[in-house]
Amino acid sequence: MKKATKEKRLAKFKALNKKIRACKSCAISKQINQKVFGTGSITGRLLFIGTAPGQDEDIEGTALTGKALKKLQQTIKKAGGKSEEYCILNLLKCKPPKNREPKKKELRNCTRWLEKQIAILKPNLIVPLGSYPTGYFLNTDIGILKLQGKVRIRGRLRILTLAHLMWALKNRDQEAEEIFLESMEKAFTLTREKPDGGGSWYTYLKRRSQTQEEEEKEEEKEEGKKHKRKKGKGKKSKDKKDKRKKEKVSRKRST
Repeated sequence: MKKATKEKRLAKFKALNKKIRACKSCAISKQINQKVFGTGSITGRLLFIGTAPGQDEDIEGTALTGKALKKLQQTIKKAGGKSEEYCILNLLKCKPPKNREPKKKELRNCTRWLEKQIAILKPNLIVPLGSYPTGYFLNTDIGILKLQGKVRIRGRLRILTLAHLMWALKNRDQEAEEIFLESMEKAFTLTREKPDGGGSWYTYLKRRSQTQEEEEKEEEKEEGKKHKRKKGKGKKSKDKKDKRKKEKVSRKRST
């Protein structure tokens, strides 16, 4: 990435973080040590999305800490990934009390910030880490293990579902290790792929999405025109019938 582009992206990210820091849309914003914006490289084209900061993340100000971060970093290294290739964000920027599950209102309020972060980073691939991020991006309640390893397109985003990070931590058998490693290797392979014409997948899918929207609008216009023509023909036909009836009535009266 060019130095000027990187600096511009960093400036946008800092400006956005300032707005996030000032956000008081949810009551939990008054019960935290700090907002957690993310961890990793702002030039990374691979985004890992977690659910929310935990107690340690709230203290340290990073999106992932402890055993979970160590496990992720070890697997990334084995998969041939580099630190400058990825970034870790969360759906929520504030830690929910007692690490409870996020409420719908909190998700609704906070994911607008996530969407703005994504728009700045323009990722090639998003990997949700857990059921909440998977449900948010894919709008599904199907179990993660059933979706694992599959890539889906949602608007401007390519989504790859992995086994839950905590599942990989708890299941330390050989099979679980291999599944998580293979998924991570696939994630970096997909991230490094270039769309037709080069550039980022985010920009490519944005253009494609706009083209599809334009085509759909044109189709709607054509359908509207056809409907009007059909309606016009129907009206003319009705007018002719009415005219014939009137003529028929007029002839009867004259006789």
